[in-house]
Amino acid sequence: GDESSFLAPVKFVKPCKTSAEHIALMKGRGLAFADEAFALHWLETAGYFRLTGYGLHFRERDASGELTENFIPGKRFEDLVKLYESDRHLRLLILDAVERFEVAFRTRLNNTMAAKHGPHWFMNDALFSKKAGPDGKLLFDHSEFLEAAKKHQQTPFIKKYLATYDDPPYPPCWMLAETITFGTWSRAYGMLVDNQDQKPVSDAFRLSVREMASFSQAITDLGNKCDHQSRVWDSHFGSGPRKKGNLSKAISDNSRLYAQIAALVYCLWTAEPDNRWLDRLGELIDSYPGTSLGLMGFPSDWEERLLSLRDNATGRGGSSEAPSGPKPV
Repeated sequence: GDESSFLAPVKFVKPCKTSAEHIALMKGRGLAFADEAFALHWLETAGYFRLTGYGLHFRERDASGELTENFIPGKRFEDLVKLYESDRHLRLLILDAVERFEVAFRTRLNNTMAAKHGPHWFMNDALFSKKAGPDGKLLFDHSEFLEAAKKHQQTPFIKKYLATYDDPPYPPCWMLAETITFGTWSRAYGMLVDNQDQKPVSDAFRLSVREMASFSQAITDLGNKCDHQSRVWDSHFGSGPRKKGNLSKAISDNSRLYAQIAALVYCLWTAEPDNRWLDRLGELIDSYPGTSLGLMGFPSDWEERLLSLRDNATGRGGSSEAPSGPKPV
C-alpha cells in the first residue's frame, strides 16, 4: 500500500505573533533596527511574512550551504524595506511596459483574425488545436472566450451589443479584447492550428512564430506576477522566452527576470521604436544600488546586450542615432 497513508498528520501549531513580538524575534536573530517605530509601521501595513521574504538573502548559511534563521551581521530592517520598495517600483515599471505590449499584441491578433475569419473568429472551434496536456485537459479551449463574454454582460458596451443584436450571441473580438485577460489571448495564439494565422502577428513583432508564442507566454507570466504584487526581482520563471533566435546573444539563462525583461523590451521596441523604457529601467536600478543584479540574472553588460536587440526590433539597420522629436517614455 501507500506508505504515506500510515504517516500521522502534521498539525500547524505556530501561534500568531504581534508586530512587537516579530521585532523581538528578528532582533534575536541578529537583524538591527535603527527606528522601531518605523519597523512597527511597516510590519502593520505590509506584514511580517511578506517583508521577511525579502530578507532571505540577508540570512547566514550553515556549513552545508543551507539558510539559517540568523541574519548576516550588519544587516538592518531598513535595508529590507529598501529592497521591498525597489521591487515595488520595479513591478510598476514592468507593468507599464507589459500593458503596452499586451494592447499591441491583442490588437494585431484580432485585426489579423477578424480580417480573415470575421469579427467572431473566436467562436470557431476548428481554428484551435485540440492538443491536451498531461492531465488530459485541452491546453486551450475556445469556450474561455464565450465564458468571459457571459461574465462581462453588464459591461456597458457589451450590454449595448446584447440589447441590439441577437446573432451572433456574443460581441465581436474587439469588444472582448477590453474585458478578457491577456493570458487567454496569448494561449489562443499559441494554439491556432494554421501557422498562416499566427505569422502576421509574429511578423509584426519581427519574431518567428515559435518566438512569438514563447515571448507572449513569458510576458504573461511576468505581468501576472506583477499584477499579484508578488516578489519579482529574485524570481525564477517556469515559462522563459525562447533563447534561440533574436535573444541568442543577449541571454543565456531564460529563467530569471533579466530574460523576461529582454523579451519584453524587444517587443516594446517593435511596437514603439522610440520608447525610452530602458532608460527608465537603468535609472531605477541606479537609484537602488544595493539590489543584486546577479540575483535578477542581469549580466554586468546588461545595458549593452539589451541595446543590441534594438536594431532587429525596430528594423533600423544598425543606426545608433538618437531619435529626434518628442521622447516617448
